[in-house]
Amino acid sequence: MKKWLPISEAASKLGISDRALYYRIEKGKVESKIEDGNRFVRVDVSENVSESASETVSEAFQKLFEEKDARIQQLESQVEKLFSLLAISEKNVANLSNQNQLLLEDKRKTSFWQRFKTMFAGA
Repeated sequence: MKKWLPISEAASKLGISDRALYYRIEKGKVESKIEDGNRFVRVDVSENVSESASETVSEAFQKLFEEKDARIQQLESQVEKLFSLLAISEKNVANLSNQNQLLLEDKRKTSFWQRFKTMFAGA
């Protein structure tokens, strides 16, 4: 059943702002009239329509929240994997650093002349 309602009431029934309703009136998408200086909009005021619309909106929000939670869990697991890879990389760098340090110490133990002699003695 359609009724003529004031702008604020019609906007709340449609689930939109007053500004959005004025925009629809300007575009000719909503029928309106002016009586005694007040603008009225013709709106279908059946209760079933507004209830189903609010249920649809709440279902959509519920779905969005579930998707958000799933995405957060996925990102958290990726962050955990990255932290474990970072820890492994740090261990590898430490091991390589220790190996390089040992190699340097070995080179320092022999004199220049000893290294020079081994280089040409093998040739």
